[in-house]
Amino acid sequence: MGKTLSAVSMAYTEYFKRLVLIEAIEMTLKDKKWTDCIEDLCKKFNISPKFAEGQLQEAVGIYQEEGEEAYRAPLKITSNNHLNFPYTHFDPQYFLEHLEDEELSECILILDEAYIYLDARSGSTKLNKLFSYFIGQTRKRGVNLYICTHHRDVLDKRLRRAINVRGTCRFNKGPVEEGKPINRRRYNWATVTFTNVDTGQERRVRFYGPAFWHLYSTEERVPLLRRQMEVSL
Repeated sequence: MGKTLSAVSMAYTEYFKRLVLIEAIEMTLKDKKWTDCIEDLCKKFNISPKFAEGQLQEAVGIYQEEGEEAYRAPLKITSNNHLNFPYTHFDPQYFLEHLEDEELSECILILDEAYIYLDARSGSTKLNKLFSYFIGQTRKRGVNLYICTHHRDVLDKRLRRAINVRGTCRFNKGPVEEGKPINRRRYNWATVTFTNVDTGQERRVRFYGPAFWHLYSTEERVPLLRRQMEVSL
């Protein structure tokens, strides 16, 4: 439990940080006072002064490097789950339509239930091969790919070989008895242990479920491909 929650939480966090950064860059271009910038960012985005100052410092660095042409495009999120913040919906038709253009570039791509597209037992299919070709190009395309699956063994080996960081999720679900208080410090947290595949270095990240559940449906199922439903009886 906690795979989709973690992926959506990470994607939204990066999206939100980009929104704050864009606003901070605009403030830098207007040459506003440092303290006024921090105060305005805190009011507009309901964030802490420490976070606001960090984004403002990054904005100053970008401005010093890029000047008036400082990069201010919002972060693109693409997902095969429906999300409640700006994103592009991913499905096989979208994938085939944009495999050769720039739509699937410079973005975060969330693939929930990834074995549907890259099953270890269907490596010879055309769609599977196209997906594996795309996986090999993600670095050149500037794509951060978030793969959600129950176990990596069910995925095509070409995808497994391309994984840089592997995350193992644990979710501590809160009590459901009516009227029983839920200890926020203890319950409804997803804990993800990320392991760098090359170095073996680990780091642990926690996400509080209720803060992100409104961004997606926890009941949504990723539909199977049409060819997967073509079974002769």
